[in-house]
Amino acid sequence: MSGSTCTHCGLPLGDAPQIERDAAGHLFCCHGCAGVYRLLHDEGLGDYYRLRESFGGKAQRVKDAGDEVSPDFVHLDDPELLARVGEAPGEAQLQLSGLNCAACVWLIERLPERIEGFESARVDLGRGRIQLRWDPERIRLSAIAQLLRRLGYEAHVEDAQAQRARERADRRELLRLAVVGACAGNVMLLAFGLHAGYLQGIEADYARFFEWAAMLIALPTVTYGAWPFYRGVIAALRMGRLHLDLPISLGIAASYLGSVWAVFASASPGERSYFDSVTALVFLLLVGRWIQSRSQQRATSRWSLLQRLLPQGARRLHVDGRLESVPTSALRVGQRIEIREGEALPVDARVIAGEGRVDRAALTGESAVHRVERGDEVLAGSWLRSGTLHAEVTRIGEATRVGGLARTIDAAGLDRAPIARLVDRISGWFALAVVSVATVAGLVWWQIDPARSFDVVVSILVISCPCALGLATPMALLVARARAADRGFSILGDGSFERLAEIRHIVFDKTGTLTHAHPRASSEDEGLVRFAPEVAALEGGLAHPVSAALLGWAQPQLERPIPRVEGREIEAGRGVQGRVGAHALRIGTPAWLGVESDPRWAGRLDAIVARGMSPVALEVDGEVQGMWAIGQTLREDAAATLAALRARGLSLSIASGDHPRVVERLGRELGIEAVGAMTPEAKIAWVREHAPCAMVGDGVNDAAAMRAADVGIAVGDAGQVASSVADLRFADGTQLAELPELIDGARATLGLIKRNLGISLAYNLIFGAAAIGGLVNPLFAAIAMPLSSLSVIALSAVGGGFRHAPGASKRAHAPQQSLPAQADALCREKALPRAIFD
Repeated sequence: MSGSTCTHCGLPLGDAPQIERDAAGHLFCCHGCAGVYRLLHDEGLGDYYRLRESFGGKAQRVKDAGDEVSPDFVHLDDPELLARVGEAPGEAQLQLSGLNCAACVWLIERLPERIEGFESARVDLGRGRIQLRWDPERIRLSAIAQLLRRLGYEAHVEDAQAQRARERADRRELLRLAVVGACAGNVMLLAFGLHAGYLQGIEADYARFFEWAAMLIALPTVTYGAWPFYRGVIAALRMGRLHLDLPISLGIAASYLGSVWAVFASASPGERSYFDSVTALVFLLLVGRWIQSRSQQRATSRWSLLQRLLPQGARRLHVDGRLESVPTSALRVGQRIEIREGEALPVDARVIAGEGRVDRAALTGESAVHRVERGDEVLAGSWLRSGTLHAEVTRIGEATRVGGLARTIDAAGLDRAPIARLVDRISGWFALAVVSVATVAGLVWWQIDPARSFDVVVSILVISCPCALGLATPMALLVARARAADRGFSILGDGSFERLAEIRHIVFDKTGTLTHAHPRASSEDEGLVRFAPEVAALEGGLAHPVSAALLGWAQPQLERPIPRVEGREIEAGRGVQGRVGAHALRIGTPAWLGVESDPRWAGRLDAIVARGMSPVALEVDGEVQGMWAIGQTLREDAAATLAALRARGLSLSIASGDHPRVVERLGRELGIEAVGAMTPEAKIAWVREHAPCAMVGDGVNDAAAMRAADVGIAVGDAGQVASSVADLRFADGTQLAELPELIDGARATLGLIKRNLGISLAYNLIFGAAAIGGLVNPLFAAIAMPLSSLSVIALSAVGGGFRHAPGASKRAHAPQQSLPAQADALCREKALPRAIFD
């Protein structure tokens, strides 16, 4: 009993003269505490203990009885579930619904300061997730989840249950938005007649009718519609803190109550009624939060990352040789699978039969294709470009290398600093200032003229209601987001503009970012052109990257139909051979074709290797006709783009998983620092070392670094995983050369936000001072409040970045490709022979 305390009074039991225990196992230090506890529960007042701890600041304690926790959360204490949602005892990552803005993050992350045994809470607002740490000996996860529910937030395990909860929350907020929008529209229609009548004359009966109708229609808006604002304020006050929504909540309540008071007390109908302003304010604020919430939900979870990258089906190989198609999730360690040419690996495995060539570029960034055979390890997410493999499963799901990468992406997202917009930093002090000024002014005017004190308080709260301050940032971001989308940029987070405007360094991936994603073939041997149809025929339909490169070279050279192929044979690691029309062709490595020992080709071979390219030779009827240089070529706009970025004061570097000599050669060519052979983990360390910085990439191996960087930017042809974790995406067809414009637009947008905030603060200072002096009545306050918001909207519409002449949208005026051009593009992409379209 030495470490136990009385359930009622909280005093230690160690020295208690008599200890009581009830049927549920609760301990008490005396008969009196036990009797009071029973009395409170018998009368239905058991919530006394929770309220006492919330208001008194006493720490929550773990109770021994299970009935203290709602049945909805008991499953969270299951050992198997805890092992699944956390990497160590006392840690868990859960989905959290009910998050609205940075104020919710602020509130939740301060809970551990009040709760005994609750060590930390880190909220990822963008993905609606929370990382929890607690002492299992002092508090249970179920108790923390129940506490979050009391504050208005629902914690779920990241599964279908969490998805359904998010969908229900979305539907609730959409319904709230629809109700408030309908009420605001009808109240504003009534206000037109009411205000016009106040200026030009209106019969008293009609004015009273308009007032009563507006009052009743506005009631759902200021109760049901504004509840998200009240909820945060109430929860914060219970913790003894001021919430960022406090001025908004007070302004909404004061505006409505002041209008109600005017309806009953004013001799002149409509003189001090401003139901239209308060309903419009609530509607605009809800719209802004809805837009922010929808954009944040585009981020992806660890499970969805694995779903995007790994195939959802596999072929399980039984001992008797029978193949069975099964979901990837059904595979277990030790089972055998078959992987065929052109397929992605669903799990980590060890090759037990067969050989082939594996493309690991998505995981490591290496542009080379690796040969694998019996005994070699192959990784989930890699692509088998040639051959057929039988392999034994060694790791599945999140235990795979790509699963570890997904965890790294998740952790990097949580390690980011919380979204801290300028308006959030200002609003914290603004809340206290408005409440204090209104209170003091009301007391002073009560001494001077009690009849005017209420009008003064209402005018201060209404005219100082931070609607313009609250709209200053989201309106500027909304306009900038729309303009950026028109220019081919997709902005996935509001905080991206601010961070992008403040970066000082940009880290580029090499493969697919500064160079073309797929190898290209080039040749100085004019004699190869006349055999372009034969090359296209022999390489057509093969999944090997070299085949795709040669097809891309051959397509523009075709001047006659593609002949028929007979007896095509693939020599793994060497090349391909077959009879094409009247000729016998071999295409492959110089060693296989005997070119390395031929002095006629020595100079050409050395030149190709010196450029970091791979030589591939063509032999026709036993005679070598020439060679191609196969490799990744620099994007046409890369050098100019980097020069433009340097002119804007940015330092640049390349971080690539490719061979160090290849990367360093590219760095020297472009005149920037370049480091090769970097794993995804090394890239994370690199971007953190150069913070504040942006990471520009296109592959899975870049995703973790993009998430860890201040800003992650995915180029237009980026993979699904890289695109899903990026803060900004280039739309298809958008060139790397547009990156300087993106930087300029972000800087201009940040400047516009600062101007909007300055104007909003100036408005509040000037008109707030006038309200304190009694120079502003509630009617003027009702008119001035929406005017301040309209001024911010107007400035956002005409200012900021990404501006261009009307009709200059490059997406709207992109030239339409001809059918032959589309066919050529499809052939290059899918490695198909052009003849199938003829």
